[in-house]
Amino acid sequence: MLERLFSTYQIADLLGASHGAVINWIEKGWLPVKHLPGKQVRISEKGLVRFLKERGIDMNAIMAKVAASEGQGSGGMESMNASPSKGPDIPLPDELRVDTAIDATFPEAAAVSEEDSVLKPLLVKVESSAPEEFPSPQEPPSSGPAVDDEAVPAVAKPVDPAVQVADALLEDAAARRVSHIHLDSVPDGLSLRVRIDGVLYERANFKSRLPKELAPRLIAHFKGLAGLEAAETDRPQEGRFGFTVDGREMDLRLTTCPTVYGQRLVIHLLERDEGISALPQLGFAKEDLSRLEVMLDGRCGLILVTGLPGSGRATTLRAMLAGIDAAGRSLIAVESSGETRIEGVSRISVDDGFTSAEALGGLGGQDADVIMVDDITDGSAMSAAVAAALAGRLVLAGLFARSTAVVLEMMLESAKRWPLASALLGVISQRTVRRICPECRREVTPTADLLDRLNIRADDVNFPICRGDGCDACSRTGYSGRTGLFSLLPADGAVAAAMRSGAGADEIEIAAERAGMKSLRRAGLDKVRAGITSLEEIARVLPATIP
Repeated sequence: MLERLFSTYQIADLLGASHGAVINWIEKGWLPVKHLPGKQVRISEKGLVRFLKERGIDMNAIMAKVAASEGQGSGGMESMNASPSKGPDIPLPDELRVDTAIDATFPEAAAVSEEDSVLKPLLVKVESSAPEEFPSPQEPPSSGPAVDDEAVPAVAKPVDPAVQVADALLEDAAARRVSHIHLDSVPDGLSLRVRIDGVLYERANFKSRLPKELAPRLIAHFKGLAGLEAAETDRPQEGRFGFTVDGREMDLRLTTCPTVYGQRLVIHLLERDEGISALPQLGFAKEDLSRLEVMLDGRCGLILVTGLPGSGRATTLRAMLAGIDAAGRSLIAVESSGETRIEGVSRISVDDGFTSAEALGGLGGQDADVIMVDDITDGSAMSAAVAAALAGRLVLAGLFARSTAVVLEMMLESAKRWPLASALLGVISQRTVRRICPECRREVTPTADLLDRLNIRADDVNFPICRGDGCDACSRTGYSGRTGLFSLLPADGAVAAAMRSGAGADEIEIAAERAGMKSLRRAGLDKVRAGITSLEEIARVLPATIP
């Protein structure tokens, strides 16, 4: 007598669970399976019985549901292909409930959706035993009496699974505040990672579930959306396209790059109506915000915004520019990203063939009052920015640097001290940290190791320390949204005097700290004290080498 085999959908129907939960049980080894030809996965009767016994599920209730579907009244599971029908709900143990047993979306947490919306189309395809990859539309009869066309129901054109997966990925990303989607070709298909609040997470099991033959079609579909040549696979490409989900319009920038195993694809998601943040929303301390507003009210000078890639430098520059009243003033943005869209601001795009230094040099006759340069890349661009400030313009410039001391060293090497001290208004060094999710926030006791990493004594922690446990609202990360950490060095008084006197970068920084400059680490601990972020987040963003 043949042993009965069940599909994953039949098991989900029998137990009143989601299909995603059943797949999760299989991956955890709780529910043994048999792999049949054609990529079919089945659960044997013995495997099901063992699963039910180990989990304490009512065996008689399950058999009653099976028997009812077979019309046998009561009995075993002998028939091979009978499909169980829904009956009374079977109470499941807490570990098997839909809200706790769904696939893990990120390494550190369980999934956030009841159905695995990203992978469901793929699982349906894997479960299918159809011999054709895509079913063909039904052919009309070749002979017979004439039939009214309107009486014949239309046959829907089959949807390419690559299209289904692409749409599901974008919808899922928009729902979870994902800023970047990473698809990387690997030997067994594609790996999927997503960036949320600046941190990159791996999508568990994506490459093991995505049929290998579907991977190139998925990438080709995305390239088609962006207007790129799908057949071009040996050089990088870049394109853009729009996507609307739940009434939200998204702008997506797609870049590709050839790798050893195929193409690597990154999609950057931007909400079209997100707008420019105002300076008070960025996370400046009250005293630093007041100092910065005074600098921006000035008619000339240089303000530098520095940080590592991903530190929010461009966001701060745009907020500063947007906060300046454009009425009666000429505002120009010199940028490589081309993403500054502020009313009243002229935009100049630079690239390898047209540098920031050349753009700044060419603005002499443009009668500009305020110039924003998103990236100072070399000494010539720095000298041009200082010259523009000395010529009576307010210059807001971005610079990638690890710390304020490094910025000072770079400036002192690329510009003369007296002109630099006269032009410089201030230097903003910044990082971004994740905010603790308000839905799963709880008070914790920090470990001794964590305090050592931050060089904090336990006796000094005289305030509540919080962190997020992870919940549906924050995609199980424990964090929701980001805020900035800022260290503002005002280049006046003792600081300007130190620059003119030939002091080194460290001496200038010490003079700034005596004048009231707050370090990044102190700004971070202030955010922890206020319950905005966690000690773990400060340790992640500010390693021991950052003051």
